[in-house]
Amino acid sequence: MRICLLTHAYTPSIGGVAISVKRIAGLLKKTGYFVLISTLSQKVLPGEEVITEEDGILVSRLGKYPISSDTKTVWFEHLCRLIDKHKINIIHSYYVSRAGFIGVMAGKHKGIRSIVSIRGNDLGKDIFSGKEFPLIEWTLKNSSAITSVSKDLAHMAAILVPMKKINIIHNSVDTELFKKESPDTDLLNKLSISKEEPLLGFIGEGKPKKGIYALLNAFCRVLESKKAHLFIIGNIRQDMMDLIKFFRGKNAALKEYLHILPPVLPEYIVKFYNLFDIFVMPSLRDGMPNAILEAMACELPVITTSTGGIEELVLQGTTGLMVEPGDIDNLTKALLQLINSPEKRMSMGKAGRKRVEELFHPLKELEENVKIYKSEK
Repeated sequence: MRICLLTHAYTPSIGGVAISVKRIAGLLKKTGYFVLISTLSQKVLPGEEVITEEDGILVSRLGKYPISSDTKTVWFEHLCRLIDKHKINIIHSYYVSRAGFIGVMAGKHKGIRSIVSIRGNDLGKDIFSGKEFPLIEWTLKNSSAITSVSKDLAHMAAILVPMKKINIIHNSVDTELFKKESPDTDLLNKLSISKEEPLLGFIGEGKPKKGIYALLNAFCRVLESKKAHLFIIGNIRQDMMDLIKFFRGKNAALKEYLHILPPVLPEYIVKFYNLFDIFVMPSLRDGMPNAILEAMACELPVITTSTGGIEELVLQGTTGLMVEPGDIDNLTKALLQLINSPEKRMSMGKAGRKRVEELFHPLKELEENVKIYKSEK
């Protein structure tokens, strides 16, 4: 098989889709399949292509236009040329409302199989847009097969297409890279903090759906009775930076205890996981966050919300604590509960590591994808 993975985001971009595509591309390559990545880039001139070879995988980056419809038109035309040039016979598109539509269109045009992968916001949010809904509906109905990272998203898609067409394939995590290690003392010194006070960590894209408001609100309440540090690491949207500025203006303690850091590459981010005592991601809605998988692999207890695929990942009271999305009172209680119980943090962390090793192994994700690629249905 000769496979093209189509995605609007790829490394060095930081985000769930980029991380997932890089992971599956590497697994496919190691198994012996030809893999081509077709993606978009703001660092390439509009309409121009830059091709690189990264870890034995061809990566085609196409420059985006200011107008979305122009980008889609050129991406479709470019993808059709790539299919011919590299004799592609499988297109796997990540994110229905972006790459998905282009991939299925090209698959239909070239008479090859097109698989589309539901990731999160594509159905959790974009489906409610009058502009996006027709594209999503057409893409799901005309794809050769559909994958979903969670049961929740699969049931959403089943409103539009038969459930039998949808395959639930959970994200996985590299447990060789993400594992418990001793805290990096050099990093601690660089950050000018000590391990005497609990360290809480959030890693991901700083946007409303990740529950940043609830996190900041709950953390301010925690600081009323406990000293703890909160790290927020990732691309932070301007509206969220404004929110952080607002909270800092109301609570002087945040100057010392709240730390905002830019995105960090996976090879280095593991050092931060191993500094943290608790990982927290109070999403309002989500697919199956890679960051939670990574945190569990590093034996961190997780405080999160009962939404989307998170409920399939975290075991309440065993690997972490879940509260309802937006429930600031119970989020505060959960934070204080684990801050005050090092023994509980340790037992939850070990249980989390065991769970990802058993259920979220990369080879399982690879096998389930290859099975769909080989299917004639």
